[in-house]
Formats: sequence, structure tokens, C-alpha cells
Amino acid sequence: MRKGKRRVRNREVSPSLAWRILRFTLKSLFAFFVGGLLLNAFGIFELRPKLSASPQVTLEPPNPFSTAFVVKNESSIFPLRDLRTGCDGSAVMVATKTQVVRPKVEIGMGRLEHLPLRQSFTTYCRVNLGLAPELEQNISGLEITLKIAYSAPFIPFRLHDEYPFSYAVAKDGQLHWLPPMDK
Repeated sequence: MRKGKRRVRNREVSPSLAWRILRFTLKSLFAFFVGGLLLNAFGIFELRPKLSASPQVTLEPPNPFSTAFVVKNESSIFPLRDLRTGCDGSAVMVATKTQVVRPKVEIGMGRLEHLPLRQSFTTYCRVNLGLAPELEQNISGLEITLKIAYSAPFIPFRLHDEYPFSYAVAKDGQLHWLPPMDK
């Protein structure tokens, strides 16, 4: 037997092992990327700015458009900027026949530069029905949609919310705006 240096064989990585390592690495990166996207989407959805709108007391009982609406920033993270409110509406009249009137839409009636967290502001929904006073007494139904456009930090586009309301007449003859029943 020969004494001397033993030669150590150089171990090479087999192609199948290299392919398995590469495939595992790519799958891990893909899963990490998709998981990150889903987590970001969920975070944006859960932490998005939230507004609420509710009607207050009608100042002139025969005039439903004298009602003030309170818009509140319900967000726990985002102060809101550049809020603009407007209204759209329709009236259903019952005189000799049913007629739907599309009134003039008043956009940009209320404007507020900054709305801090958990704060609110008051706006009015003025819709010009364009009817003669004697026809306004024949109105059997009113529907309005309070529209709000606003900006929030870290969101590169304007957000829009709509709050529909319809009126109800109380026993004392006062008009009250109610949100839709299905919400």
C-alpha cells in the first residue's frame, strides 16, 4: 500500500438538488411577496378613513332642506383634508299623476380645509326643486344623497362617500330625514 496524501474527492452539487433549492427559494419569495400584498390591502381596508353623516333638527319644519347634517371623522388614524359636500335629490309628486322631478344638483355647498380625528362639522343639503310653491305641497316623497369628497394623508387620490336619505313625516307634521332601512 502506498502511503501518502489521500486525495479528497471534490463533492459537486447534483443538478436535482440545485433545482430543488432554487425552487424552494423562489416559492418562499413569492409567498412572502403575496403575503405582504395581502397584509397591505387588509391594512388599508381596515385603517381607511371613515366618515359618518347624520341629520339633525329641522330648523324650519315645513322646509326639509333646512335640516343640518353633521359629518364626523370616525377615523382613528387619518385627519381629513379638503372636504367638499354637495347634494343630489329627487322628489316624487302625487297630484293628478305620479311625477318624478330631478332637481338641480348643488355641488360644493360646504367646504372645510381640515377635519381632525373624531371631530365633526355641520353642512346643509340645499336642493332646488324648481317647483312652484303650490306644487311643493303635493310632494309625497323626497330622496337626497349627501355627497362628500375628501383627501387623506398617504392616499394619492380623492375619496368619495355618499349618504342617501329619504324623508318621513312625523305625526306632528315635521319632516325628518332617515337613512335607508337596508343599511
